[in-house]
Amino acid sequence: MGSRGTVSLSHTGRRIAAAALSLLAAGAAGLSGAPPDGKAAADRLRPLDTLPGAAASDPKKTSDDEKTPEGSVELPRLQSVRPNAAVLLPSVKRYPGEPRADGEEGASRYHPKRSLADFMAFDEPVVMRNAADVRYFSIPVPWRAWWPVLRTDIAFQNSSALHPSRSQLALLWNQAMISQASLDGDRPDGRLIAEMPTKYLEDDFHTLELRALQHGDGECGDPFSPDLWTQIDTENSTIELDYQLRKLSPALSDINRLIDHCWWGDYRLSLVTTDPAALNDRHLDWLARATERVALLLDFVPLSIEHRTDLRRHTGDHLVIGTRQEIAPALPESIVSRIGESFIGIYPHPENDRYFVLVISGINDAGVEKALRAFTATDFSLPPGAELDLADLDLPAPTPIGESRAAKPGRTYTFSELGFTTRESSGLNREKFGVELILPPGVSAAEGDEVRVSLRIAWAAVRDDSRLKVYLNGGEERTIPLALNGATAYTGYEFGIPLRSFRPGKNWLSFQAELVPVFVDDCKSLDWEALRFVMHDDSSLHIPIAAQYLELPDLKITAGTAVPASYLENAGGGGEFHIQIAARDRNTIGAACTMLGKFVQIDRRRLPGTRLSFELPPPYAHYLAVGGASSIPGALLPSSLLKGESEAASDFRQLTGIASGGEDPAGPGLLMQFESPRRHGRVGMILTAADSGRLVERAWQLAGHAVWNRLEGDSFLFGTGNDARGIGPHRRFGSFHLGDESYFGRLRHHFSAKPLFYFGAVGAVLLVAGAAVARALLSRGVKRKRGPFDDPLWSV
Repeated sequence: MGSRGTVSLSHTGRRIAAAALSLLAAGAAGLSGAPPDGKAAADRLRPLDTLPGAAASDPKKTSDDEKTPEGSVELPRLQSVRPNAAVLLPSVKRYPGEPRADGEEGASRYHPKRSLADFMAFDEPVVMRNAADVRYFSIPVPWRAWWPVLRTDIAFQNSSALHPSRSQLALLWNQAMISQASLDGDRPDGRLIAEMPTKYLEDDFHTLELRALQHGDGECGDPFSPDLWTQIDTENSTIELDYQLRKLSPALSDINRLIDHCWWGDYRLSLVTTDPAALNDRHLDWLARATERVALLLDFVPLSIEHRTDLRRHTGDHLVIGTRQEIAPALPESIVSRIGESFIGIYPHPENDRYFVLVISGINDAGVEKALRAFTATDFSLPPGAELDLADLDLPAPTPIGESRAAKPGRTYTFSELGFTTRESSGLNREKFGVELILPPGVSAAEGDEVRVSLRIAWAAVRDDSRLKVYLNGGEERTIPLALNGATAYTGYEFGIPLRSFRPGKNWLSFQAELVPVFVDDCKSLDWEALRFVMHDDSSLHIPIAAQYLELPDLKITAGTAVPASYLENAGGGGEFHIQIAARDRNTIGAACTMLGKFVQIDRRRLPGTRLSFELPPPYAHYLAVGGASSIPGALLPSSLLKGESEAASDFRQLTGIASGGEDPAGPGLLMQFESPRRHGRVGMILTAADSGRLVERAWQLAGHAVWNRLEGDSFLFGTGNDARGIGPHRRFGSFHLGDESYFGRLRHHFSAKPLFYFGAVGAVLLVAGAAVARALLSRGVKRKRGPFDDPLWSV
């Protein structure tokens, strides 16, 4: 791809401040729409060392020990890429595991790289249209990233009708101009490469803004011409965060920043306990509750858990839990000696102070329980010190399990309840904004069931062909005209969207205002900034009353809704969900905890009725058995696997063969879902691999977005060779149902699933029945007319 007009930024000293400021000023002037003169354009494309006052930069990087003090600011070094110059870029790895470290274990420099598509609510083309348009992306920077450098590489393709002196694509960071590139119709492929100055990279979420100005050759052109467009390639556009981790002197009050939803890549945590052979259900309950708390702190960041009995792993954070006697072999004596009746402490890792060790302990089980309650309570703030003795503290009552975020049938929700705040768009920008609606699994929708949307909106200075587009999960559902007609506001503009258009789990209902100004003549229009559209947060959604009748197996439903863990309450199904740890080894325990964390993150709360256990789950429970292929109990396997009557049986035998010495060193993972062989109407699941070592690695892959978001069918093989996203879904087990099992409930579900088929079937039955009744009545009427002595048998 050509790289014309591309500006790349990086860090250095103060000697080139004048050049930096002049280039930024030139960029702002170019974005304003004024055609830059030839000299200014040439200067913007010249190498930095040819600009007045520029000096050669020192190529040496600051070492880890020569860090700049916090709070100081470096000015950016600007560098320009000549037109048509080849730009060699690092390879893209969309879904990294934990951040890649340079050199040996313990190195502190990381370079996670993600595609721009990762920061979108859902995958869709990003096409910037009209004379001016803008798109926003929310980019996280973790607090633990010390002296970070953030690089962007935006790949785009523009229309062949654009004139380079009047068309630009600009990149802004928190509304500050960073870089821009000309949009040239003769060279439609381009890249916009930039580095964010360090002063713009504080922790938390930041706004990356792409702003396009697009004009053709004519002096006066139609700002809504279909020739004015630029498409951003979000898959091949990348953002790389280059950083080292801070050296820590942690405090307990830092937990929310140390375990951060701004973390890049998968977050790896080591849970440290006594030896697996000594663990019982009490220990597993502690591990489950600690896992749930960490998963909720991370929010949507994938959590990978390994189980350990020591601190020998030098990279990664450690959470140590157990009584003082149980965990003493894993900790330095200096920490063990400080553990009292009930105790929480946090320290730098003894061999790598860029990671922490969090200790939750006490002299007995009650002390550990109290310390764990302090860690998991959302209404108790941990103090700023490194240690806390809870012996004499009165803690609040245990935090109740939160209410499910899934919408309740029959309820009305305002947009503010769904996390939306009043939004305004102006000018020709086509920014999308909207609300996230989570539906419970198995909502049985009839043909006429609709989600009713009531909007409070206002607009101004628009032509009658302006419109508001409504999208559901990226697909257009409705177009609302925004005509003036003397009124510029609606309170309670209502329309319906069929309930069957929504999917189980997360749904994104978004809105995009396309505003057209009132033209005075060919070259003059009203001020674009006078165009306004406002959507208020007291707009609302009404969910119709609908029964829940869930048809399984379907791993796609599980991926979106955490079924069966979330089903226990959402469908009123009762019972329990057991994650059965099929072997007492560290890898299997880590894999099981990883899966628990994933289910918690999908439902975004502690899961009621969910248990970790070494024992067989009770017959009435839903379950997920986690273990190597040879360790899964036969009682939890469907009969088709045991008898080899399905394709899934061959996959399972293959994994068992690998475990006993197969040829594939990579070894896939296998996730299955079926009806429990122990009770009708219960969900059974298996996560397995050839052995426990590969199992924990496959569990980490499964918890990541790349595999989880592609789950389908009832059997899913994944993580072999170079393809970690999944070999493919299969349907190998018979279907079963959860939910309203009454006759009318099942009839409603089947009518909802295939309305035309069942209406046709009912119509055919009624037609046949009507014909039979008509024939019977006709026959009876004929007999009455003839009389009893008209029968031929009475004739002589």
